[in-house]
Amino acid sequence: MQKLKSLLATLALVCASGGAWAQAWPAKSIRFVVPFPPGGPLDAVARTLAQAAAPALGQAIVIDNKSGAVGTIGTENVARSPADGYSVLMGFSGGHALTPAIMTLRFDPLKELPPLMGVARSELVLVAGKKAKGQSLAEFIKAAKGKDNTVGGIGAGSTNVLVGEMFKRATGINGTLVPYQGAAPLALAVIAGEVDFAVLDVGAVLAHIQAGNMMALAVASAKRSLFFPHVPTLAESNVPGVIFENIYGAFLPVGTPLEIQQKLRQVLTTALASPEVKSQFDKLGVESLATTAEQLEAVIGAQAAVLVPIARDLNIRIN
Repeated sequence: MQKLKSLLATLALVCASGGAWAQAWPAKSIRFVVPFPPGGPLDAVARTLAQAAAPALGQAIVIDNKSGAVGTIGTENVARSPADGYSVLMGFSGGHALTPAIMTLRFDPLKELPPLMGVARSELVLVAGKKAKGQSLAEFIKAAKGKDNTVGGIGAGSTNVLVGEMFKRATGINGTLVPYQGAAPLALAVIAGEVDFAVLDVGAVLAHIQAGNMMALAVASAKRSLFFPHVPTLAESNVPGVIFENIYGAFLPVGTPLEIQQKLRQVLTTALASPEVKSQFDKLGVESLATTAEQLEAVIGAQAAVLVPIARDLNIRIN
């Protein structure tokens, strides 16, 4: 009986100290790891949120860009970090859904980096150069059929490449992939006419479209974009079944204390509701969004069910 009492007392002390430790979080600066270079939409979203959330946490939030290997270098870095709330991956649903199927990884992002919450919704838009000006999507498809088109993509295993493949299959047009090292150079390639078309995040092309440097032919969303309300969806343009949008989210190493998760989720949710963040997101071409972890998990699962079979059909493997 004495041993049992001693064990219970020890457990109570451990639980109490653990609760106090979590309650004291954060006691130092926090890293928001972005697994891509600076300047992209995800990086801009992370920086906006970091600036808005830091005062409420009482600590600095540092953006740590760890790019390379289709985002897996930064992702693995967070997966290997202590589960103490000081390393947060800013990632997106498409990457979590697709990467494990096309790469041999030393970690399992689905198990080792569960989502904390979704923070933004990023639509994909089908774009073409100035030569497509004045064309409807139907006219563009008619002109593209029967010729070998060039399709711009970010690497071989990105979600924008696979959504482009979905578009090709749905319309019956041909297209040879021309890979680029990021959204910014690909957007410039579309403007210069180096490629016939591409599928890109709205945030990567918003300023170019507004300036009239490229054409937005259709959005791959279930509803029209807030940023281009005059541009039809693919479904409205008689191209059904091509619906995809990225959800940007925060991911934490598995085992992060629930108290820390709850506090970070609350702070980020409050920041996302602020007019300042919403206004900045509007400029970035993304929509402020605060989902639960379960909702983001469901999106990842649904996207994997669509993207992985296409990647396997195309024999996409990244070593």
